[in-house]
Amino acid sequence: MTCLVMCGNGHARNIKKNYDGIEQKCVEGAESYVLRGGALNNSAKHVRAANRARDRPAGKLRGFNCGFRLAMDSPNEEDKPTAIVEKEVKKATIYFDRTTRKWSLEKKDRNQPRYEGEIADGIPSGNGSLYLPNGFYEGEFKLGKFNGKGKRLYFEKGKLVGEFFNNKAHGQGTYTYLDGDKYVGGYRYGKKSGQGTYTFSNGRRYEGEWNNNKKHGQGTFTWPNGNIYVGQWMYGNFHGHGTLTKKNGYNYVGDWKFHKEDGYGEKTWPDGDTYKGEFKKGETNGEGTYKWIDGKIYRGSFLKGDKHGKGTYTFTDGRRWVGEFRNEKIWNAKLYNKDGDVIREIVNGK
Repeated sequence: MTCLVMCGNGHARNIKKNYDGIEQKCVEGAESYVLRGGALNNSAKHVRAANRARDRPAGKLRGFNCGFRLAMDSPNEEDKPTAIVEKEVKKATIYFDRTTRKWSLEKKDRNQPRYEGEIADGIPSGNGSLYLPNGFYEGEFKLGKFNGKGKRLYFEKGKLVGEFFNNKAHGQGTYTYLDGDKYVGGYRYGKKSGQGTYTFSNGRRYEGEWNNNKKHGQGTFTWPNGNIYVGQWMYGNFHGHGTLTKKNGYNYVGDWKFHKEDGYGEKTWPDGDTYKGEFKKGETNGEGTYKWIDGKIYRGSFLKGDKHGKGTYTFTDGRRWVGEFRNEKIWNAKLYNKDGDVIREIVNGK
């Protein structure tokens, strides 16, 4: 009898021996298919028929990596050959029907997504290229989607090179924008996430944590002129504790809320004045101490940047106003000399 074993790559081997039993075992991943029969003739349909007799659903025998073990009922070991068949790489050009949401060989319109590359079960699987109306993707596919490493080009935005999961950037990636900006870092389901560095074409730069495409967490932002912020962010804003230092002498160390000084902080202005205390929406507000570069000091309450409430305003010669202030004006207060004597009093602003 003649046995003909046919595989996905089209190769066949004739074994001119008479045997009563043949066991053919294929292993694909964790699945096993055992084909048994009295003999195999020289037709691939017998292989398919035997395959359908097992647990695998009806269908064609696919070309996959497998090792065929032919167990012959022969007393001679040399009469038991082994055939190793390599996987056939299937390549095709297929089109995605946006109405049926399925892949096919038929092209229906000029803007239809076109895939060229490796396929399995009629869908992109392996390495290939997908051409889209707004760009293309080149890289690894699985189950018809971008999965693995690849390159995604957007005609009107730029190029993203990195890791993908289910058609979205997921993992590490590098996005180069058409305007010259560049991002290098982590992605999660298509959004910048985790650690990353964004460099603007004008020289500005952010290095730190991201969440949902926003600067979020701990990060450092630098400007071309040397200004720098180091601290916490939330949804793209200075938020939490941070330090902003400018080349002109401005410096703030303290709490921020949505890009404004808010909470407790210490601030130095370019002219040398300093303040330590509470802030609200970027202004001195609450209790604090303001020192002028010429030596004057105010300790007390502030409201929207003004001396307002109880406080003490001390001059460089030792004189001091003690009492109530309203909107920067001395309202109800007494003026003391350096020896502690009252030398003047104002009531209701007069």
